[in-house]
Amino acid sequence: MTRADAPAVVAELVADVTKLTSLPSVVMRIVAVLDDPRATSQQIVDVVQHDAAFAAHILRVANSAFFGASQRVDSLSKAITVLGTVQVRDMALGLAVAQTFQGVPNSLLSMRTFWNHSILCAICARLLAKEAHDPRAEVAFVSGLLHDVGKLVLATRAPDASRLALTAASADPVHRPLFVCEREVLGFDHADVGAELARRWQLPGNLVAAIEFHHEPARAGKLAYDASLVHIANALAHVAERDGGDVPAAPAVDPFAWRAAGLSDAVIARVVPVARAAVTEVKQLFNLVLAR
Repeated sequence: MTRADAPAVVAELVADVTKLTSLPSVVMRIVAVLDDPRATSQQIVDVVQHDAAFAAHILRVANSAFFGASQRVDSLSKAITVLGTVQVRDMALGLAVAQTFQGVPNSLLSMRTFWNHSILCAICARLLAKEAHDPRAEVAFVSGLLHDVGKLVLATRAPDASRLALTAASADPVHRPLFVCEREVLGFDHADVGAELARRWQLPGNLVAAIEFHHEPARAGKLAYDASLVHIANALAHVAERDGGDVPAAPAVDPFAWRAAGLSDAVIARVVPVARAAVTEVKQLFNLVLAR
C-alpha cells in the first residue's frame, strides 16, 4: 500500500475502534461547557462535579506538588481557577482517552512500559512548555500523554502487521525507528492512526497536530510549536527511562524542533532529572493501570 492509499485504511481502522469505544458522555458535557464562552464558573463546577471520580481527580491535580500547588485547594471552583478552564478541558479529554484504552488486553505491548513512557513524555512536555514560558503547560502535558495512542489501536486492530513492524524496528531502532517500519509494513504509522482517532473524538486541533507530527514536527505547519514540544519530550522521555542521562541514548531530536519550540539542548540537563523525580507521583496521581 502507498501513503496515498493510507487515509482510507486508517479511517476504517479508527472507525472500528470508535464503534467499540466512545468517550464518556460526562466528558463530552465537560468539553461542551468549557468551550462555551458564555458559560459561568458555576455551570462549569456543576458539570465537573457530576462525575465524582473526575472531580476528585481535578482536586488531586490542583493540590499536587508537580502541578505547582502553592496552597491547599479545597473546592472545585478554586481548582478550576488554579488550573484554568482550557487545562481542565484537556485534562478531561486526556484522562478519558487514556482510561478508554487502559483495560485493552494486549499481547504485543507491555501496558506498564507503554504508560510509563507516555507519562514521562507528558511530564517532559509540560516541563518544556514551562521552559518556553508557555502558559498552556497542561495542554502540552495531555499531548505528551496521548502521543502514542495510535500504537494501541494498531496493536489491537492490526496485530500481525504491528508485530512485523515491531520486530523490524527492534533490529535497528536508531536508523529504522518504529514509525518508519510501520510505514513500510502498513503504508502509514501510529501517529497517523492516533491523529485520526483524536479527530473522530473531536479533540482540539493543537492536540491532534502534536499526535500526528510528533516524529516529524516540520510537517505541522502553523502548529509546529505544539508538535515540536512533544517531539523533544518524546526523546527526553526515552533518556529518562534509562539509568544514565546521556543524550546519545535518546532518539535524535530534529534541529527544526528546537527552533520551533524556542529552546536549546541546554534544557535536557534540567528537564530529565525533574521528570525522573516526578514520575512516581504523576503515575499515582493519574491512577492509570500500569500492570503487565
